[in-house]
Amino acid sequence: MPDADATESTIRRLFDAFNRRDAEATGALHAPDSVVYDPSFPEPLRGRQAIQDEAAAWFTAAPDTTMEALRFWANETGVAAEVRITGHQTGPLGDLPPTGSAFEQWAVATWRVNAGGLITEEVRYYSPAAIQSQLTPNP
Repeated sequence: MPDADATESTIRRLFDAFNRRDAEATGALHAPDSVVYDPSFPEPLRGRQAIQDEAAAWFTAAPDTTMEALRFWANETGVAAEVRITGHQTGPLGDLPPTGSAFEQWAVATWRVNAGGLITEEVRYYSPAAIQSQLTPNP
């Protein structure tokens, strides 16, 4: 079983891959049967490919997106982090056409990491309405 430093290292590598806009590396840090729970999705993302595809969609929608961990809490089985995500939506995001709008999203996320150092579960806590209101043009 990994120690707290090893589990934190996995998540720091996830942030690094995300900030390099490397969808493949982002997906590769997840176990093949990893699950991501996100309040924006009616069903969890299941499997490495789905997670990789979601990252690629973000990089298309907002190529300048950055994800910053403000605080980490780690133990031998997982990590929790306070996260700040910023960027500009210059590409389509789901059904929302490009707006060019800047966004800032604050979130908390938790990750479970297996003995092999791969993420098996990710749970995201944030308000989808907060980001939607920043990206939806006012009439």
